[in-house]
Order: sequence, then C-alpha cells, then structure tokens
Amino acid sequence: MVRATQNILGMTAYARMVQVKRRTRGDLRAGVMFAVAATVLWPATGSAQGWQIAPELGVYDGGAALINQGTLDNPASINGKRMEGSLALGVTGWYWLTGHLGVRAGLEFTPSPTAVTDSLGLSDLPSGVWLFNTELVATLRPIRAENTVYLGLGGGIVSRRGGEWQYSSGPTVPAAVGSLGVSFPLRPLWAPRPHRPAHTVLLLEFSTYVSRTGFNQGPPFGNSPPVTHFDYVLNVMIAYSLGGHK
Repeated sequence: MVRATQNILGMTAYARMVQVKRRTRGDLRAGVMFAVAATVLWPATGSAQGWQIAPELGVYDGGAALINQGTLDNPASINGKRMEGSLALGVTGWYWLTGHLGVRAGLEFTPSPTAVTDSLGLSDLPSGVWLFNTELVATLRPIRAENTVYLGLGGGIVSRRGGEWQYSSGPTVPAAVGSLGVSFPLRPLWAPRPHRPAHTVLLLEFSTYVSRTGFNQGPPFGNSPPVTHFDYVLNVMIAYSLGGHK
C-alpha cells in the first residue's frame, strides 16, 4: 500500500515537472517572438521616421529571350526577341514607418535595345523598358543611423516599348518584385558620436522583376507561348531626407 502510494506521488510529480518544462518552452518561444517583433516594429532610437527621395542610376539585364519560335530547318519560321543590357535611370520615394520598416515606390526607364533573330540573321533595334515597383522594406538596423542590409518585397509593372513590341497583349504585364540592398549613411569621418541620423544615405541594390509573359503577335507568328521571365536591375542610389524628420 505504501509502495503504491509512493508510485502515485512520483508519477504526479513527474507530470507536474513535464508541464513546467512545456510552459517554460512556450514562454521562451513567446519571448523570442516578442523580441523579434519589437526589434522590427518599434521606432529605434536615433532613426527618425519620414520621407526620403532617391535618384538612381543602374544597369539593366533583360534576362532570357521573351520570344523564341521556329527551327533552323525552316528559316522563315524563326522569330526570336530578347531585351539587351543597358543603363537605367529612375527615382524612388521611401517612407519609413519605424526605424526598421518602411514602404516605397519607384519608377525606372532603360533604353534597352531589342535583339531580333529572324530569317535574315540577328539585328539590334531601338526599344526600351519601363519598370515600376511598390515594396514593403525591412532593414536590420536603422537605415539612417548605421550601415545595414535591407530586404524589399512587393509588386510592380514591366512595360516594354518600341516598334518590336506593338502587340495587342503582352508588352505590359504585372510582376512580383524582390530587392536586396546595403546602405551606408553619409557623414563626415570626424562627426561626433553618438551619430545623429544622416540626411543622406548611399544605397547599393539588386532587384528582380518576375513576370508571366506571352505575346499576341498576329499573323504570321500568332501567339507566343507564355514564359516566366526575369528582369534584373543593379542600382546605385543616394537617398535624401525630406521634411518630417526629427
């Protein structure tokens, strides 16, 4: 009888210990999640919220061929078009909700020529691409306070212009947009510490536009098969702070 009572008490104590461990693990997970959320969402000391505007200069890469039809056995059926690499110019506006979280919208143009392959061979024809994006941006550190890395995710539009893209559908399509960048606040080396938020920030950024593209070309080529296409831009930006910063 005594032994049975001891066994019951031991099992009860073990069950309580297991419950305590589970509660402790749950509290630990909740604490970690709260710390991460507080780091991202809470306004950081020394990094004011507000507006920035950033002129940008970049390099555009049009990726793979957008149209690739025909075979060498039938030269008259060959029809290929691809956007070539080119410089890009644009501007981006930022609004920082906190020291670590912001939104932005940007517009960029690149005079990318179109490489056309047909029965006569390969030729480069004038054209261009407009790129528009809106993104939610998260940064590891306050972007105006110290060097940091940031990530942007959102959507946009890719619009191809020029005589080779005068189709009833396909030249302008929606796109998913992702960006990865690094930022460097610009201030004198002799600036006293602790540093105040910099009014000018240098940014280096790589962006990808992912779209689903197909073209209604009309006769004789008809509809080109839809393809998932990637457009790339590597930009250098200088962001200037506007009114509203503390």
